[in-house]
Formats: sequence, C-alpha cells, structure tokens
Amino acid sequence: DQRGLMDKIRKELSRPENFCDPSYSITALASAIGSNTHYVSEAINATTGDNFRALLNRYRIDEGRRRLTSDPAYQSLTIKSIGESVGFKSASNFVIAFKKITGMTPSLYQKMAKEKSSKTAES
Repeated sequence: DQRGLMDKIRKELSRPENFCDPSYSITALASAIGSNTHYVSEAINATTGDNFRALLNRYRIDEGRRRLTSDPAYQSLTIKSIGESVGFKSASNFVIAFKKITGMTPSLYQKMAKEKSSKTAES
C-alpha cells in the first residue's frame, strides 16, 4: 500500500534531525521505516511525482524558509550557514534548490519577509 508507506515516509521526513543531516539517504529512510529503497522510491514517485532527492530538498527548503524568517536562533547566520544547517553541503546547492522551489533566492526571500514584517509592525 503506497499511501500507507508514504505516511511512514512523511512521518520520518517530518523530523529535522533526519532531513537536515547532509548524509541522509534513501537507504537510511527505507531502513528507518522497515522497507526497502525500491518500494520507498516507488511510493514517493507515485504519490508526489518527485524523486527522493527532490522530496528531501522540499523539506530542507521549507525548514530553510522558516529559519531565514521566523526563527530567532538563526537570525544572525549567513545564507550559507542556514543552507548548511538544513543539510546542504554547499551554498550554491542551497540557492539552486531554494530558487527552484520558491522562485527566488534565499536572500531575496529573507529581504521580502523582513519588509513584510516591518510593514505589518507599522500598521
């Protein structure tokens, strides 16, 4: 049952200690949920239309967006440091994945979020 397997995959991927690990792999995911890489890959492809790497990047970028804009613990970090903190091994990979998913660079996203929050604070 691919939906049941996908529920397990999402539950496992919802934990930042998993998806923020730069060495996290489909093998680690499959092992954690008691399946094999073929079934995990098949379930991800069939239910999301993405492959494992694209799905993993989506989780990482979602967390990166949160860290860029609303987590005080990350406010003083550089874009590169935030990218590394969510599991990207290089700043360029973080920027490429971020732009692919959001349509903008992390720095532009952060700037727009700051402008929006200052306008909200002024209101």
